[in-house]
Amino acid sequence: NPVDQELMAASDRGVMHRYRLRMQDGQLHADTLSSQRLIHPQHDASDGPAKLNAETLTWRPQAREPNASSSADTSLSDGELLLAGEHGNAVLRLTPDGRALGRLQWPSVVAAALSASADGGSRHGVEAIAWHAQHGLLAALQRPVKVQRDVGQPDGDPASVHWIHAESGARWGFSAAGPHSHLKAIEARPDGSLLLLERVRQDDDPSLHTILRFLDPATCGEARLCAAPLLPVQPAPIVGDENHEGLACTDSGTCWLVNDGGPRGKRPTRLIQFRLVPR
Repeated sequence: NPVDQELMAASDRGVMHRYRLRMQDGQLHADTLSSQRLIHPQHDASDGPAKLNAETLTWRPQAREPNASSSADTSLSDGELLLAGEHGNAVLRLTPDGRALGRLQWPSVVAAALSASADGGSRHGVEAIAWHAQHGLLAALQRPVKVQRDVGQPDGDPASVHWIHAESGARWGFSAAGPHSHLKAIEARPDGSLLLLERVRQDDDPSLHTILRFLDPATCGEARLCAAPLLPVQPAPIVGDENHEGLACTDSGTCWLVNDGGPRGKRPTRLIQFRLVPR
């Protein structure tokens, strides 16, 4: 929330948190402003909170009236939060304070992809959604799919490709950066480009490699795979045992990564702040 300078996050178990970030002695600190357990919109609260496997959160701005001032500030009161579970058949619509408004059905192309994944026995659903000014809701399955290298690529062995599906009906594919790839988050930038959070792991190394990539939807599409170059991270690549699953950025290019606390929250939740630098 750029107006109130707050960061919002949802835990796996369906608790919405609001933080205010500050730098102190060279360290990033997140002060908790509130924590609100989410209630499923079709759940009877008398039975206790509904269990949610919350995996991804994004913001959908409210459409402005034609006579609205284009210079007016956009705050969280101008739209709603969208939250999706890994295997949910719809996206939950939430107010900024975490109250459920209802459900948003997946666009048909996304629903078909989820159905195909389920029919194939995959346990990996959606962990990355975003709202794009031109294409609406974007969503991608966590795991890549095997395709022949005949989609804008030389002939050869099958490649592992991540597909991002849009509400507009468009889709974009890009090759996974390595083995055991998971697409964890998508962040739509003001210019329409996408910042991607991908995690890979080598067969002989348990370390998790957190990778940031850039994708310009205007340069590729159905008939041609996207380049999606890897963004170099300075001063050193992000490698270790932390499973980073959340990504958020301001329009000016300050971004944050957040890791998964692991089973029963045994691992401390940690934020990493970084800045996008033009090349």
